[in-house]
Amino acid sequence: MPNQYKPKAPLEDIRDALEAYFHLGFNDKKLEEHLKDHYDTTVYGLGIKSIKRYRKELGLLSTRQQNHTSASIAGAIAEIREMFPSRGRETIRKELKLRYGIRASHALVSGHLEETEPDAVKARRVRRFHRRKFHAAGVNDVWAQDQHDKWGPRFGLWLHNNIDPFTGYNNWLKVWWTNKNPRLIAGYYIETVRAYG
Repeated sequence: MPNQYKPKAPLEDIRDALEAYFHLGFNDKKLEEHLKDHYDTTVYGLGIKSIKRYRKELGLLSTRQQNHTSASIAGAIAEIREMFPSRGRETIRKELKLRYGIRASHALVSGHLEETEPDAVKARRVRRFHRRKFHAAGVNDVWAQDQHDKWGPRFGLWLHNNIDPFTGYNNWLKVWWTNKNPRLIAGYYIETVRAYG
C-alpha cells in the first residue's frame, strides 16, 4: 500500500542537471529547489535525503565526504601554482573544485599553503587592511558621515549619522524613510552648522 509521499523522481530524468548544479557549487537545499524544473512535480517528489542518496550513487561527494588530506591535494595545488603563481587560498580552492573536482576546506588549503610556502602566504597577507592612525587638527576639523541601510528593506527605516572623530561627539543621528536624497543630507548639515553658530 502506498504512503502519503510521491515516488522519487527517476535518476535518468535529473542526472545531467544534478551533476551540473552540483559542480556549480549548489548545496542540497538549492539542488532540491532547482531540480524541480527537471521532473514532473505532479507525479514525482524529491527531498533532500533522496538528493543525498543520488549524489552518493553518482560519486558527487561533499567536502567532508571526500575527506582530503594535505598530501592528497598537494599535486593539484602544485599544478595550479605552476599556472598561477600568485593565487591565494580562496582562488586555489575554487580552481581545485572546477578543474580537478576536489572539494577541500578553507582550513585544509590554508594549512597546506602555510606548510609549503610560508613566505608567500605572509607576503599576500601584507595587502590586507590595517588600522591606521587618524589625525584631526581639533574639534570640528573633520566630520565623518555614514548611512546605514540594514533596517531599510525590512522596516523602512534609513539611518544617517555624522560624528566628529576628534571628540567622538555625534552631531546627528537621523532616521527617515530615505537617506539617498542629497537635499535631505545637506539639510541635516546646514541645520547642525546653524545650531553650532
